[in-house]
Amino acid sequence: MKSLIYFVNTSILLLTFVSQIFSQSLDDAYRGHSTNDIYFVNTTWFHLYYITDDGNNIVLKNTKAGWHNQYVTESTPGVIFTLQDEGIAKSVDYGNTFSKLSPSWLSADTSILSIRGGEVEDLFYTGTRCYSTQSWLNFKTLDSFSNIEAIGNYPLEVGFAADEYYGGNFPYSNAYITHTMNAGMTYDTMYIADSIINENFRFWKLSRGAVPGELYMVTMLPAAIWDYHLYHSLDYGATWTEKNIPSGLSEGYFTAGRGNCKFYVVDKSWNGNPNYTMDIYASSDCGETYTKHTYQLPTYLNIVERNRTISNLAFSPNPTSDQTTVSCTIAKPSMVSVAVYNSLGKCVLQTAAEMQQAGEYRKVIYLRDQASGLYSVHIVADGEIVSIGKLLVTK
Repeated sequence: MKSLIYFVNTSILLLTFVSQIFSQSLDDAYRGHSTNDIYFVNTTWFHLYYITDDGNNIVLKNTKAGWHNQYVTESTPGVIFTLQDEGIAKSVDYGNTFSKLSPSWLSADTSILSIRGGEVEDLFYTGTRCYSTQSWLNFKTLDSFSNIEAIGNYPLEVGFAADEYYGGNFPYSNAYITHTMNAGMTYDTMYIADSIINENFRFWKLSRGAVPGELYMVTMLPAAIWDYHLYHSLDYGATWTEKNIPSGLSEGYFTAGRGNCKFYVVDKSWNGNPNYTMDIYASSDCGETYTKHTYQLPTYLNIVERNRTISNLAFSPNPTSDQTTVSCTIAKPSMVSVAVYNSLGKCVLQTAAEMQQAGEYRKVIYLRDQASGLYSVHIVADGEIVSIGKLLVTK
């Protein structure tokens, strides 16, 4: 195994790393194991769902899906990996239970912040931080995380060969996708037309298709009702064709499936009570048309009881570029604080706990030093997380 010093020397700048992982939201949809299944994580209620038959069936697999977890599936039925507590855990029973993996190279000085992979058995790409040097490290894992090699840029998505992955950079103009077949030794660069990604529409997610060179890309216009666009490429991102997105999405999440021309949209909406609605849209023609299945899903008692301490959580404005006011209603006198986490699971802001009487609570938080992205805002009462909301920061 190569030394950690070598890995530090191959790391990239923090700013580049953060800009490339903007697509990683807190909730998300993930491809499954076969032609018509996917997973969905609802981090508000810590639910991991396994969805089969293009949305005809849905099963709650786990109620401890942490808000910052990321998931990767293999084609082997039931095998799914997750980023969990800054390490990697593996499930062989569709996410019912997970066992922590203990790679020898992970120490108190390093932590895993991202994971990509799932096409080549036992091969994954991870983004890792070395705290002593404040460096970001990108690795290719071998032999189930026992051995690793350093790579160049952070992968947004992997391909079908062992050393193939996609990266990119997505400013308001001259956005581009990078593609490598040799683990980052050399890259092909494909520029994306400014009409696709610009100062209004932001890159949201890149998802590989079912054949080499096939990609799906979702862009997003932040607004009161977010507007999403879907694009399809068959030449590694050199050219793109716009496809369709179901209209009226409340909170959409996207992934390509393993089947030919499979694309999925999961839309989640809160019903104003402890239950929520999940709409599952499945396409078998590369995003031209969709079938829809709707589920009314209950939460679980322990989550419901905790959230009765806090109600009416809101942020104004949302999205924001500078500051926002957190407001909610407190049911009983409590020591209340606010914690803000970025999409890596890192706490970027923590207010001091203050005694609050029952009634309205308002707190201004400042985010001018934070990068664009989706943040998780935790309301903590008497030392326990009692409510979680999402805040979009745009620059």
